[in-house]
Amino acid sequence: MTFRSMRPKHSLAFLSAVLLLLSLLFAPNALAVKRILLVGDSWAQWPWKMNSFQTVLNSNFGAGVYEVEGTYTALGGTTANSWATNAVPPEDTFPSPPGYSNMPSLDRITWSLNKWPTIDIIHLSISGNDMWAWRADWTPAQTQALYDTIRNDVHAVVNWIRTNHPHVKILLCGYDYLNITETCTYGMQEFSWGSAILANTLGFSVGDFDQNRANNHQINLFFAGLGPRLVSLAQGINRLEYVQNWGNIQWRVGYKNSAGQIWGAHTVPFPGMAPDYNPMPGGDVSWGTPSFYMNKTDGNQRDAIHLSNDGYKLLFDNCLMQYYAGWLTDTTGPAVASITRNQPSPTALNQVSFTVLFNEAVRGVTVADFVLAGTATSGAVITGIAGAEDTNARVVTVDISGAPNGTLRLDLIDEGRIFDKYLNELGGDGVGNGNFNGGESYLIDRGDPVPVITADIPEPSLLDTVPFTVKFNKAVTGFVASDIALQVKSGAGTAHVVNFAGSGDQYSFGVMVTRSEPITVGISVPAGVCQDASNRPNLAGQYTDGADNAYAFNYVSGPVAPGDLYVSDGSLGELVLTSGMALSINTGSTPPGFQINGGAPVFGQVFSATNGDVAKFNFSRVVVPAGVTVSVTGNRPLVLAASGDMYWDSAIYVSGTVPGRAGGGTGGSGGAGGAGVSGGAGGSSANGGAVAAGGAGSPSPSTDYGNGLGVGATGTAGKPGGGGANGAVGAAGKVGAAGSAGTTGFGSQGSGGSAGTPGSAGTPLSQNNGGSAGPGGAPGGGGGPWRLGNEGQPADAGGGCCCNRYRRQCRYRAERR
Repeated sequence: MTFRSMRPKHSLAFLSAVLLLLSLLFAPNALAVKRILLVGDSWAQWPWKMNSFQTVLNSNFGAGVYEVEGTYTALGGTTANSWATNAVPPEDTFPSPPGYSNMPSLDRITWSLNKWPTIDIIHLSISGNDMWAWRADWTPAQTQALYDTIRNDVHAVVNWIRTNHPHVKILLCGYDYLNITETCTYGMQEFSWGSAILANTLGFSVGDFDQNRANNHQINLFFAGLGPRLVSLAQGINRLEYVQNWGNIQWRVGYKNSAGQIWGAHTVPFPGMAPDYNPMPGGDVSWGTPSFYMNKTDGNQRDAIHLSNDGYKLLFDNCLMQYYAGWLTDTTGPAVASITRNQPSPTALNQVSFTVLFNEAVRGVTVADFVLAGTATSGAVITGIAGAEDTNARVVTVDISGAPNGTLRLDLIDEGRIFDKYLNELGGDGVGNGNFNGGESYLIDRGDPVPVITADIPEPSLLDTVPFTVKFNKAVTGFVASDIALQVKSGAGTAHVVNFAGSGDQYSFGVMVTRSEPITVGISVPAGVCQDASNRPNLAGQYTDGADNAYAFNYVSGPVAPGDLYVSDGSLGELVLTSGMALSINTGSTPPGFQINGGAPVFGQVFSATNGDVAKFNFSRVVVPAGVTVSVTGNRPLVLAASGDMYWDSAIYVSGTVPGRAGGGTGGSGGAGGAGVSGGAGGSSANGGAVAAGGAGSPSPSTDYGNGLGVGATGTAGKPGGGGANGAVGAAGKVGAAGSAGTTGFGSQGSGGSAGTPGSAGTPLSQNNGGSAGPGGAPGGGGGPWRLGNEGQPADAGGGCCCNRYRRQCRYRAERR
């Protein structure tokens, strides 16, 4: 329930009913006492001594629920200047707190707040005594100078409180009208010599009722003239409010003096309230406060300056209606409820706006309380904020004419500057606890996505793989490696996309080539292969160099030495696996590729060697520990090269049933069988010649190149059969045994040599005693001359690796399964 929105037409009976309802809603509790500290001059001291303010609290909320305190801070006669300079009040008139002496005025505020920690409101009444320096004959310039001095002193006091006690709410309480009309009119029962002397001191000529009312009009205008400066002060400082009381009592009770009733209640304008304070002053400035509400001094004589007990009750009732009722009962800070877009999204506008809704009316919201977030903040500027104070909505405008495509969100940053109408801070006391970053975003989208392709290495290049970048003017989705089109424009060779990665508006990939001469490759992204967040398809883009718009790959001609197979350019990065993973390699595809755990393929290159093509993978580092399942398919020899360390401790599956797998050569054919010779002279007990053994294939260990280039050995020549002893006609020679299998190279063993052909039958020497048959022909010779393994059929790779001069670490393990 708010009291600040009440209009003057509401009667005191209505206010009393409302406050009675509040008293029922907020029952007494120990934590609610001593909530208001009275600070200032006699307009704080007198109601403290009279118990005026406390009576109003008790009548509206019940005894002991809320209290006022002014023992050491309600100091009659003090000025704004004495408070601003932290002057020491007279100890005999205003004793210091127990245990202290001559305690300065501002220090008494700190002592009181420490003594009663539940006090979070200061009722500040200062500046009245500073006004007595004025004289009726002053020029306007002199009056304005005095106003400025008083305002500066009040400002100094408020700043001290805000600095030392930032969570306290301050109500700067204005005064009601003086009365030097009835109190200076000799013959009226309200007359007092003290009032007449005061009027004379100020430069007035005391006279009849009309003359004294004219004097009263002039001094009321002077006192009320300070009001706008105090309003301006309050509007510029957090947790400081000003309440106007000029004409408050006139409006509430009318005007009556000892001569009778002049007008009734609610006849004159109610004093203007925040934020516009219209009118200022309220009531009828040509009259003072009704004399019966000025304090009695002697008999029926009245004080020209101070109110009576009933008068102070009405002053405090005005403070309660406009501020204290809410301050006392509402202690919960406001919060941001939502931040929403006001224009459709996506947008191509140059200016957009957001509506910020709070869960209650707030004040103090400025452009400085907001920041922009998202991918399009560069070039976007918050330009304004609209919305009245003490309302719950603000509209924040943002200039996005210079912002790139992307997202844009408005966030609120709690810096302790936003309050509700009862001065509760956004999110509670402190900064940051009222932050809000959960609002809606705009998608700034000014056209179709356009790709730009650039080379990361200047052309021409001798490398086999060159990295490229595709940069779109906005984020896209659906862009994959197959969307990049490659075309060999000149020269003989092939080109493939490798190492594709990226997201949003930027992607990277490599172009890997195989060539036997210099080639140029055109690189492009066709239109419509991907789309932006608005489902706009991309425009086409291509690599441009200002010449042929194709990237040049140079080539050094001549045969490649076997050792060059192991030089790695590191283009595939690291191959680092862990136990339990699966690595599958296909040497037969073009380009050759490998997959990890069945994922996306990564491509190597076909490397032209002296005696055929090799599947080569260029890594910067290789780590394949034990426990990795490695399988190889395809009919090209395999080269795994690394420019850095290589660690391999896992078996590779090598199949003897697949010729040439992983570089094992096929064994040479067996030599022809040795021819049988004629038998010698027959003997009575001679036997046939013994069978010679077949030639065995054997490797030449010094020519094993490793890494898939094993060799089949040359078979040993078959020995001739020895001469047979005399005997019967020799039988035909037996078939020679098969040649032995070629020994293992990097891959599988070569096949065995073929069997030798049978030897011819021996020729008898005589009828009677013919020579025996010649012995069987010797086995066929061994395999043919050794060949490089890649001349055989492919076989599984051996289980290990071979070091080269570029490797610093190598472990070798081969396993035949």
